[in-house]
Amino acid sequence: MNRNASCHYYTHNARFVALMDQHHPKWRSHQQTLNRLPVRHESWGY
Repeated sequence: MNRNASCHYYTHNARFVALMDQHHPKWRSHQQTLNRLPVRHESWGY
């Protein structure tokens, strides 16, 4: 993976991406699924 390709995962470095690829090969698919979910703000009144 070149440096530019890893920029998509801007919060993690190339080492982290390599570890994820090694230990959780389906992580990119799971990330895409999570990223497609709606994000919303909820007010939790206590």
